[in-house]
Amino acid sequence: MVTFLFTDVEGSSRRWEADADEMRLALAAHDEVLRNAIEAHGGFMFKHTGDGVCAAFASPTPAVDAAVAAQRIDELLDERSASMVLSTTVGPA
Repeated sequence: MVTFLFTDVEGSSRRWEADADEMRLALAAHDEVLRNAIEAHGGFMFKHTGDGVCAAFASPTPAVDAAVAAQRIDELLDERSASMVLSTTVGPA
């Protein structure tokens, strides 16, 4: 059963307006961590939406595992000393 995972950075428009340079750096780090979480759980990222992604998994379990890993993005980015922490909404479907 193919399972999809969708993500979205909360408040990204406001953050772009507040500090575009910092948002660009934070989003690049965010995307790298998210891509690694998806790939580590056997997923395939088939679309990048600018401030989110769409990914597919062969079954629900790895999609949920990737979603849990993606929810830890804030912690991982904080460890990388990103000055702008992004809150990400994640949900398998």
